[in-house]
Amino acid sequence: MINLFQATISSQPFASPLLASPEALFYGFLKVIFVVGALLYLIFAVLIIRQVGLMSRTIVTGPSALLKTLVLAHFFVAGVVFLFFTFIL
Repeated sequence: MINLFQATISSQPFASPLLASPEALFYGFLKVIFVVGALLYLIFAVLIIRQVGLMSRTIVTGPSALLKTLVLAHFFVAGVVFLFFTFIL
């Protein structure tokens, strides 16, 4: 019968489950790439909010409220995509 303490000690004490197979390493690498890409896209969405706010203060037009709503919806979707890639993928 194997002792629980002995079962937790392996011949490779610092072995990571990520390095268990080449597929796991590849998918881990892909996840990092997707999370970094989604983070950059989220930063881009913040910059769009800033630019539209600056434009709305400079040039007052009728559809400014609609444009602000679309920009906020875009930011929300970018945030959901970032959270999806971070926690679900």
